Amino acid sequence: MKLYLFNPSLNRFAKTAQMDSNGKYTLEMKLDASLFALWFFEVFEPNDPMVRSTLQAVHSQLKVKTNVGGVARYENDAYHKTVFDYVERAKIFRRKFEQKSSR
Repeated sequence: MKLYLFNPSLNRFAKTAQMDSNGKYTLEMKLDASLFALWFFEVFEPNDPMVRSTLQAVHSQLKVKTNVGGVARYENDAYHKTVFDYVERAKIFRRKFEQKSSR
């Protein structure tokens, strides 16, 4: 993985690699929150410099800079929850809770 998926010029791992019919491969360098799997699934130690630089890039570029916070799934992620989404989920949760409580 270090040999084929790490991009030294960007100092981070790629999201994916694709190989063409000639054996040449290209890296997809779009940042993706799933790169946390490098340490989460114990592929590498969390203190590995390549992992640290990758996760620092994810944090600095995908961090949601609002009061809500969090991390976007990938660069230019257009998925946004609205207050309406949370209100509807709360209503569903409350109905289920009330149904279980009334038993």
